Amino acid sequence: MELQEKLKQEAINLGACERGIESWGEPNLRDLCEKYFKYQDFCIKHNWPTLDEFKSVDQDELAKNGIFVQNARKADGMADMAVMGDAYVDIHVTRPCNITIRNNGDVLLSVDEGVLCYVSMYDEAHLSVNKKVKGGRVAVSYWGGVIEDHELVDKVYYKTKKKDD
Repeated sequence: MELQEKLKQEAINLGACERGIESWGEPNLRDLCEKYFKYQDFCIKHNWPTLDEFKSVDQDELAKNGIFVQNARKADGMADMAVMGDAYVDIHVTRPCNITIRNNGDVLLSVDEGVLCYVSMYDEAHLSVNKKVKGGRVAVSYWGGVIEDHELVDKVYYKTKKKDD
């Protein structure tokens, strides 16, 4: 069974919404990555796709689509990014973006002047903000992990899991 068909069946079994399943089609890796970002709350709630499923595909192709699961990398200019597994990513933000850090994901973040970056942190995530770059704004929704250089983060929203999560 191809990965996309396996993921579709898993999504159905986990209770994915009809709209998401009806629009599934025959997605390539780029489409699957877009679906991950579009339905990220569902994916995080169900820890789906698993890290093993992410690791089973070409890591360079995942990285081109904003998903980083293993290895050290540099990234810039993307609107949506997810850092998970044991990945370390040095991210240079040049336009408004959303970054999700999960598992043991580790991010060194540089934000250009006048740019706003939203970060969501979970599990044992690690975020460090580059002190050399000033003028960018960082807002964090925090469910877990470690924020270094806390004074360089503009706003931290501390979250708790809902009982049904």
